[in-house]
Amino acid sequence: MDRKGVDRCARKRFRHLSREAFMAVKVIIERKVKEGQQAQLMNLMRELRTSALFQKGYISGETLRSKDDASKYIVISNWQSVEDWEAWRNHPERHEINRRFESFLVNQEKYSVFVFVYP
Repeated sequence: MDRKGVDRCARKRFRHLSREAFMAVKVIIERKVKEGQQAQLMNLMRELRTSALFQKGYISGETLRSKDDASKYIVISNWQSVEDWEAWRNHPERHEINRRFESFLVNQEKYSVFVFVYP
């Protein structure tokens, strides 16, 4: 099947979904944790994830640790819109939990926000 055929099949299969359903935003947060602080960091990340579950627009999230560097973590979260993510990023509850992160991190966490692009 050529590219046009694949695109046609995809549109047909997902025609019941609105265009907005494909506009999810992925947020990637990189953190480098100090030696011996992984357990404390994981507890805070669990607390942060639990709080995010109740936020408008939150879809899902996952946490990954580097195979080559056990101090490096990334969190990939999915949001319905950039506005939903920004609302959570600026939420006082998130700020409070993030403040507690600071003593466990080597440097400040890095955020990257990606939006869906339909080729």
